[in-house]
Amino acid sequence: MVAFVSKDDTLMPHLTVKEFMHLFAMLKFASNTPVKERRYTIQYLTETFKLKQYEKRTIQSLETEQRKMVNLVCQLMLDTDFLVLDEPTTGLTAACSMFTVECLREFTSKGRIAIATFNQPTFEMFKQFSKVALIADGQLVYIGSNRNMLPYFSSLRYPCPLFTNPCDYYVDLVTVDYESFQTIEESMERVRRLADLCIQKTLSVSDPGAPYVLPAKYAQARPARQFTVLLRLRISRFACLDTLWVLLYSSLLSLLIGMIYSNINLMLQGNDTFPNLTQLAIDDRVGFTFVIIFVAALPELFRLIADVYQERRGLQIATEMQLFSGVVYFLVMILVDLAILVPTAFAYITPAYWLSSMRRNSNNFFAYWAVMTLYLSSLRVMAIVASFVFKRDHHSACALYTWLAFCACAAGFVVHHNHLHKVFAWEISASPSQWAFKLLLQNEMIGLNFNRNVCTTIRGPTVITDPVAPPLEIYAEKVVCTLSGRPIASGDEVLAYFGSVIEHRYSFTKEMLIIAAFSLCFLIVGCLSLLFFIKKPKPKRKRSLW
Repeated sequence: MVAFVSKDDTLMPHLTVKEFMHLFAMLKFASNTPVKERRYTIQYLTETFKLKQYEKRTIQSLETEQRKMVNLVCQLMLDTDFLVLDEPTTGLTAACSMFTVECLREFTSKGRIAIATFNQPTFEMFKQFSKVALIADGQLVYIGSNRNMLPYFSSLRYPCPLFTNPCDYYVDLVTVDYESFQTIEESMERVRRLADLCIQKTLSVSDPGAPYVLPAKYAQARPARQFTVLLRLRISRFACLDTLWVLLYSSLLSLLIGMIYSNINLMLQGNDTFPNLTQLAIDDRVGFTFVIIFVAALPELFRLIADVYQERRGLQIATEMQLFSGVVYFLVMILVDLAILVPTAFAYITPAYWLSSMRRNSNNFFAYWAVMTLYLSSLRVMAIVASFVFKRDHHSACALYTWLAFCACAAGFVVHHNHLHKVFAWEISASPSQWAFKLLLQNEMIGLNFNRNVCTTIRGPTVITDPVAPPLEIYAEKVVCTLSGRPIASGDEVLAYFGSVIEHRYSFTKEMLIIAAFSLCFLIVGCLSLLFFIKKPKPKRKRSLW
C-alpha cells in the first residue's frame, strides 16, 4: 500500500488535532480494527511527534510546523509499505526539518521505502539519504547513493568546493540561469550534457511489467460507515460553548421582542373573545408576526452561514482525500442542525410569545411553536445550501437576505396583495415565508373581536373647578376614542383585509406539508450542488490603501 503526504495541508482546519486524527483513523482503518489498537496507534504517534500538547487546539490555530507534523502522522498511521512525500520540509525550521528526516529514516529502517522531494536540503539531511536523484529541467542528472554523488561529479570535472553544501552546489550547477541569453544557452547545454552522461553511466534496467498483484489502495469507507462516524463527530461538537451562546442570544432576542410588544392594550375577558381589543391592536399583532418571521431570524441565519463557510475548506480537503462523501457530510450536517434547532427555536419563540399580549393558551401556542419550528428549519436548510453554492460567505448572506426581503415585501403587510405587480404575484404562494405568515395570522386572528373605535391616551391640561377654591389647571392623562376609518369588527375581517383566505376549519396539516416540501426541495438542491457544483471557498483578499 502507498501513502502520500501532500505539500499543502490536507487537513480540516475547523477540527481539533484529536478530532481529525480520530476521524481519519476511523474512516481509513479497516472496520474490524479493534478500538484499543486504533487508540494506541494515535497515542504512540502523537507522543513520538510531540503533538500531545496540541490535541485540543484547532488545526487552523497551529503553526506550519505542527500542521505538517499532523499531516505526516496521519499518513504514517496507515502503516503502508511505501510513503511518498512532496517537499515535507518546506516552511519548516532547520531543527524541525532534521527531525522529519530522522523519522523517515526510522520508517525505512523497518524494510519500507520512503520517496521524498526536497528543495536544497542541508548537509546533515543529505547524509541521512540512502539514494539521491537530481532532476533538472525534467531530466535525470544523477541517480545513486549519497556517498557516490561527490565522486561522480568530480569525475566529470565538477568537484564540490570545500566547506560547501553539496546539495546547494549541485542544485545551482544544474539550474538554468536566466540572467542573459548567453547564460541560458550555457546552462541548458550543461544540463543536457549531464543528462546524457547520466544515461550512459547508469545501468539500464529492463521494464519488469505490471505485477501479478497490484498494490492495494485504501478505499473510501462505505456511506453507512461515513454517516455513523460523522454523526458521532457532529454530536460530540454539539455540546460546546458555542451552542450555549446561540441559545442565550436567541433567548435575549426573544425577550427584547416580547417586551416591545408587551403593552398593546390586550385584556382577556371571556373564553374566546377580546372585547377590549381596539383597532390599533390589529397592526400590532400583524407586526409581531412579521417581525418574528422576517426580521428577527436574520442574525442566526448569518451566524449559521459563517459557521458553514469555515467548514467548507475542510470539506473540500476531505473529499479530495476520499475521507468521506460531500453528500453524506451535508446530510449529517442537516440532521444535527435539526437537533440544534429544537432548543434554539424554543428559546427564540417562547419568551416573545408569552411576554407579548398574544392569545395565551396552550392550543394556540402549540400551533405557533409547530409552524415556527418547521419554518425555521426550512430557513436553516436554505442558509446551509447558500453557503455551499456561493464561493464567499458575504455572497451567501446577500443572496439569502435578498430572498427574505423579497418574500417580506410580498407578504401582504408592507405592500397589499392587490397592489402587488403581476410579475411578482407568484411569490404569494412560492415561498415558505408566505405560508408561515398566513398560518400564524389565521391561528391568531380567527375568533377575535375588535372595537370599532380607536382609543388613544393623551396627556394634556385639565381644569379642576371647585365652588370654594379658585380653578386649578393640572396635567393628566385622558383617553380619547374616535371612530376608525377602517372599522374592523372580527379577526375574519382582518384576514380578508390582508388578503388571507378565511377558513375557520382550515387544513393546518396541508400548509405544514407545503413548508416541509420547501425544506425538502432545498435539501435536494444542496445535494446536487455538492455533487456537481461545489467550489472551493475563496479567501478574503486584503485590500490595499493605494
